[in-house]
Amino acid sequence: MFENIENLKLLSIYEGISAPSASFVNKPSHYMVYKLYGDSEYHFGKEAPLRINAGKVVFIPKGSDYYVKKLSEGESKYIAVRFEADGVQENGLLYECIPTEPVNLEDIFRTLNSLWLFRTNAKKHKCYSIFYGLLSAFAKDDGHEYIGHGARMMLSEGMSYLEDHIFDCDLSVESIIERCGVSGTYFRRCFLKAYGISPKEYICEKRLLHARSILDGGDFGSIGDVARAVGFEDALYFGKVFKKKYGVSPTGYIG
Repeated sequence: MFENIENLKLLSIYEGISAPSASFVNKPSHYMVYKLYGDSEYHFGKEAPLRINAGKVVFIPKGSDYYVKKLSEGESKYIAVRFEADGVQENGLLYECIPTEPVNLEDIFRTLNSLWLFRTNAKKHKCYSIFYGLLSAFAKDDGHEYIGHGARMMLSEGMSYLEDHIFDCDLSVESIIERCGVSGTYFRRCFLKAYGISPKEYICEKRLLHARSILDGGDFGSIGDVARAVGFEDALYFGKVFKKKYGVSPTGYIG
């Protein structure tokens, strides 16, 4: 979502108190909201509600329509960054933002708020630098399209099952789809958006990568043993896809 961002313009950074409930229509700019404390639930369209508690960040794209409800007792506070930028996907969905690497989100947002509150030109430039770094931390390494919260939850369950059984010879895309309780067309479309390749290609890629690790280690009996160890019942088919991927057969790879 943030990989191709250009012409960033920070509009405001502020600390706010969550109302018990509020509705918003056609938000005029992008918002990045960090929850200092408290617990809120965001409702948007037909997507599953998105629950954000202390330490979590939600991105609200420009043009969003949504309803937010406070769930926790007592005061609930947040820090919001309101901004404009080109190259940000604007599809009306809200997303929980998860850094690709560990960062102290509270320190980052508090620093942004403090710099903006007492900003000089130097502090304003510092805000831009910090916020660009934050967007980079949220950017997906694969650069593929973001999907809605409900679809991500569905894929999370499917991926958990896939990862537990990826080297089982009887694992099939259909068994993963059945586990998720959705149609095959919907699952494949969401998977492609999230990972950039089909489920079948993903499984094959991971199996071949592990096969190469086994071959590199040299601790195996035969090519057929390697094939079965990574989930291929047919050693000939394994050899075919291995050669297609790496340009050499498994035997040639170790030779």
